[in-house]
Amino acid sequence: MRILLVLLIAVRSMAATIVLPDLERSTFLSNVISASVDDTLLFPAGSNKWISTARITNKTVTVKGAGRGVTIITDAAADLGTGHTLMGSSSQGTNFVRFSDFTLYADPIDYSWGLLRCDATGGDATNTGTFAVERMGFMALKTRGMTCFGENRGLVRSCYFQALTDGTQQGVTCWSTGTTNWNSGPNWGSPRKMYIEDCIFDFVGPSDSGVELYYGAEAVIRFCYFTNCISGMHGLDSASWAAGGSSKSREFYGNILDITVNQILLENRGGAELTFSNNWFLGGSVTATAIVLEAYRSRLSPDLCSSFAQGCITGSNPYDGNTLGIGYPGAQLPGTTGPFLGDGIVSGSIGLVFTSWIVEPCWGWENYRVKGGVTNSVIYGTNNVGIPTIMVAGRDHTNGVAKAGVTLLPYPHYLASVVGGARGLRIRGIKLRP
Repeated sequence: MRILLVLLIAVRSMAATIVLPDLERSTFLSNVISASVDDTLLFPAGSNKWISTARITNKTVTVKGAGRGVTIITDAAADLGTGHTLMGSSSQGTNFVRFSDFTLYADPIDYSWGLLRCDATGGDATNTGTFAVERMGFMALKTRGMTCFGENRGLVRSCYFQALTDGTQQGVTCWSTGTTNWNSGPNWGSPRKMYIEDCIFDFVGPSDSGVELYYGAEAVIRFCYFTNCISGMHGLDSASWAAGGSSKSREFYGNILDITVNQILLENRGGAELTFSNNWFLGGSVTATAIVLEAYRSRLSPDLCSSFAQGCITGSNPYDGNTLGIGYPGAQLPGTTGPFLGDGIVSGSIGLVFTSWIVEPCWGWENYRVKGGVTNSVIYGTNNVGIPTIMVAGRDHTNGVAKAGVTLLPYPHYLASVVGGARGLRIRGIKLRP
């Protein structure tokens, strides 16, 4: 035992803290290249503008600033080539990158894919975390703050996202592996998901989304504070991304949403979810009462369905189950999770074969909205223009019934570098500013 302890200490002592002399992109990249496993690159206090993307590829390092709002890097060019100020990726699925304690600021020039991007591909069943983003500021967003692609196995914690205008901004945007991620159930409580906890999304709405999921993404959103924004799950109707599948699952619990502009309370256009123990505080002209489950592909408008990669749910569409005379279960609608079999999207064939379906209702319980001092329950509501029976209460969604047998991942997340957070301080009217 004594020999083993000595060896462990020897290995850990090799990690170094590299203090960068300035905030120049060239300085940062040269030190990334020379950094060893587990090294920390420490930004100084101050600010600078970068006009092209800085990438970290297949490295296990920490990039840390002097504090959120103390170290500031501004995106000073349109799209920065790939659309990111910083990008960390792991094509082997075995590296780990941590970003913490600095602010990324959006220049008045717009961008497409976010200030920070974290990718993870090629991982295996034992790889449960490839990145962590902590105590970061994402300021003056115009489209996206942070994006993650590939196998979403990471943590975003204690970050602040700010949008100053209403323009469909998104704080965190997740794409996963598309239809290949649909060949199993929702895996409630699994660590192999994107975890977003203790974050603040300070937007002006009503078109904004704090967290948006696409393309087979699975996320857990917990103990966050949303101002004038929501969380959305995209479906098979979502333009080119529909070719790879809708979002797959969402766990949404312990959140506070402070809404003063008229918008829906929460949205699901595809996938299963657990939504519980959330509180909405409504002001102004807000009249919303329900979490909206939107079965876009059930709409019978030909001009609308013709724009979807999989067309309408008609009762004969080969993309769907085509039972009950209405195409049930509909491929990747709210309350349906995998598998999505066949190659019709890739090859153009319509001879899809579904050998099995996993149908998981959307579960909602102990959700409340407060307006004018009156508290009421928040329930699921549906938007099924065209075929009102395509989604059925008790089958596709439940209200007031807790999902049994679920074990949630312990809080705080095991990738958190500092134990603690804002959860115990989550009081309406108190917002943690950067």
